[in-house]
Amino acid sequence: MIEDLPSAGRDITNFLELSAGASNLSGGSQLAWAQHGLNNNFAEVSLNVARPESTSFVLDGVADTDTFFGGITNTPTQFSVQEVKIRTGLYSAEYGQGSGQVNIAVKSGTNSWHGQAYEFIQNEAFKPRSPLQQQLNEINDTANRP
Repeated sequence: MIEDLPSAGRDITNFLELSAGASNLSGGSQLAWAQHGLNNNFAEVSLNVARPESTSFVLDGVADTDTFFGGITNTPTQFSVQEVKIRTGLYSAEYGQGSGQVNIAVKSGTNSWHGQAYEFIQNEAFKPRSPLQQQLNEINDTANRP
């Protein structure tokens, strides 16, 4: 299911915003230092109005939290992720610290070679067009988007 979900830049950190009580904060320390590849939308995620630095990331049972910026250290590809669990509020002590816990499980490997590829295209040809808006722009000498 994770492979079929649309996400900007094929980044699994976008799934954090699907959780109730999560918000993506603009600016912050991660904006300049911890970019996520093709994902320009990710800055810092706050879970249940807590500080973004208090979110703890665990990748296959190993702590994966950046201690300086509070984000995820190693971001696996969307193709390799099997499950993403987001825990907020009360959870057992086995999940560590923080106001929010993000557990990521990676798919197990096999003895045979597998591979996947994707293409990320952002082109003017794929943008929606509106003949009515184009005509209104010509009449009113504006540049409003459809």
